[in-house]
Amino acid sequence: MAEEKATLDWREKYADIFEEPDISHIEIEDGEPVDNIVAEKQHRLLVSSLYTNWKPKEKFIATTNVGVFFSVSKPPIVPDAMISFGVDVPTWEQFMSHKKYRAYFIWVFGKPPDVVVEVVTNRKGDELTDKLKIYAEIRVPYYIVYDWIGIYGEPKVRLFKLSGAEYVLKDDLKIEEYGLQVGLWQGKFEGVENGEWLRWYDADGNLLLTNEEWQAQIAAQLNAEKQRAEEARKKVEEERRVSEEAKKKAEEERARAEKLAAKLRALGLNPDE
Repeated sequence: MAEEKATLDWREKYADIFEEPDISHIEIEDGEPVDNIVAEKQHRLLVSSLYTNWKPKEKFIATTNVGVFFSVSKPPIVPDAMISFGVDVPTWEQFMSHKKYRAYFIWVFGKPPDVVVEVVTNRKGDELTDKLKIYAEIRVPYYIVYDWIGIYGEPKVRLFKLSGAEYVLKDDLKIEEYGLQVGLWQGKFEGVENGEWLRWYDADGNLLLTNEEWQAQIAAQLNAEKQRAEEARKKVEEERRVSEEAKKKAEEERARAEKLAAKLRALGLNPDE
């Protein structure tokens, strides 16, 4: 009941912006570049792996560096990555028809994002102060901070869950409601060897693969199948060769026996005795 009341309070607080306000004066693309190469790759990794082989129970939209507008009078907050469940992805016609579909206006989608991720690159981001307060204010259920450089010390990954009007740091990295987990993974991504990346896992702890990883996995499975088929073919060929050799040897033994029998008969002996 407490959570329901908090949700109602939030909708009442922003009731004015749920009435399709005029956004003609709002600029949705600021044109500012991403911080650095690692951050840019990390952002895309988080989103691309969700669309490759994850099959959630409900529809979703996942984006990177898209503005979340929660008020017509305040600037948007732009998470490095976010997921919103139970919403429709705008059609191409909608994208073309109105800019309200090209960013995440809370009153258009009808709800805040469910999960947001911030990748720390410097202290100017205020991930553990100002941004944390804003995400709590607009009632984002889960907030993840990945401090890959260690600016804020340990732990590198923090998962906050909204409780009432404030965030509580979780002891684990599980988002049970949506069948997701988050964790660190070391490996190669887009040519970067031995990187430490923030990755999604499903409820059973299986890594959500990128398209490249998925294709590599399929290729490995196909190669394994081909190898097993080749080994089976060689085994059949070997068995056939052994069978033919045994048959040939039996024919030779029979021919020798017949030749010996003929000699015995020539000597007036019965080969059967």
